[in-house]
Amino acid sequence: MAGCCENDQPLSPGGGRSLVIALAGNPNCGKSALFNAFTGIRQKTGNWPGVTVDRKEGRFELDECKVTAIDLPGIYSLDASSLDEKVTRDYLLSREANLIVNVIDAGNLERNLYLTVQLLEMGVPLVVALNMMDVARKRGIQIDAEKLATELGCPVVPVVAVTGEGLTELKARMLAVATEQERGGFSLAHDEVVEQALLELDGLLDEPDNANRRWLALKLLEDDDYARALAPQAALERTEQLHRHIEQRSGEETDVLILDSRFGHAHSVANGVLRQRGRIGHTLSDRIDRLVLNRMLGIPVFLVVMYLMFLFPINIGGAFIAFFAGVAGSLFVGGFGELLTCWGCLDL
Repeated sequence: MAGCCENDQPLSPGGGRSLVIALAGNPNCGKSALFNAFTGIRQKTGNWPGVTVDRKEGRFELDECKVTAIDLPGIYSLDASSLDEKVTRDYLLSREANLIVNVIDAGNLERNLYLTVQLLEMGVPLVVALNMMDVARKRGIQIDAEKLATELGCPVVPVVAVTGEGLTELKARMLAVATEQERGGFSLAHDEVVEQALLELDGLLDEPDNANRRWLALKLLEDDDYARALAPQAALERTEQLHRHIEQRSGEETDVLILDSRFGHAHSVANGVLRQRGRIGHTLSDRIDRLVLNRMLGIPVFLVVMYLMFLFPINIGGAFIAFFAGVAGSLFVGGFGELLTCWGCLDL
């Protein structure tokens, strides 16, 4: 449905049509900063229907096209194990958005690409915003955006949302994908045995949308409850047979095999596009993490911190007790008594 707009009429640059985009990404990837850069003050916050998860919606114009932007909850995956993931999954499956802008933290490329792989599996038209490039450059990380675009099959635009760097090009590529002038990504292939199973299940599912049907078949192989509730009985029975077949062929459980394939894709793509790896400097937060999360030192550090938390109020705080007692006595006892005396309330 890429390139469609209201009333199922194709979107064309300068045609005065409307477009719906959704921003998806990991928490702390700068997604909200990009949303604010797009929409400015033309935004509102509410709730997704039936849940307490915030729904942020804003509007802006793009080449005479009225754009509605939806800021999806920040998530790490589409496994739908949390309420935020379910909200994002259901919205993507609804195909309400003409385009998904996947915001990626350039400094944590491999971790962020795991969600990208899942978005590509869903067959949603995609543009990747490689955000926080200024931070990546400071850490000595250089990414070949053109090669990454080739690997994913969709435009990849380096941006810095907080300064506006790259936003003009990003908007142009968004419009190109929405008008089907550029491709919006392709699903990365799984192991051969899994792909064969997907083809078999495809013919047993009633889902009319081809992309949704492939995704539904993949979730069936992962034994997802949501997918099982939507699938006909014939597909469920065949899925059980395919589980056994895949496990015999691969020696692994089906869901584990699919999970490993996703991580493998993210790992290989990330390693292939990191054009130069400079000496990455460690931030103060990184150094603290290495200490407090160390397997051997973590627990001793925790015990020392807890001891200091009790030591400070008892020993160090005790030195100020006399001072605060004197100040409080002067103000609230002597001072208040003098005030009452002046008012004639006390006869000394």
